[in-house]
Amino acid sequence: MSLLLSVRACHHRLGTDGDFTAYVTGLRNAQRRKRNLMKILDQNGL
Repeated sequence: MSLLLSVRACHHRLGTDGDFTAYVTGLRNAQRRKRNLMKILDQNGL
């Protein structure tokens, strides 16, 4: 999880927040059956 948070911070600094949002949206769609992963993403604001 810390890696995703670091990647989010990097995208924010680069001004490419939209790219990261698209990545997380794709990740959520691809892994939607993994309820624990969705819970962790939600807890971390991803």
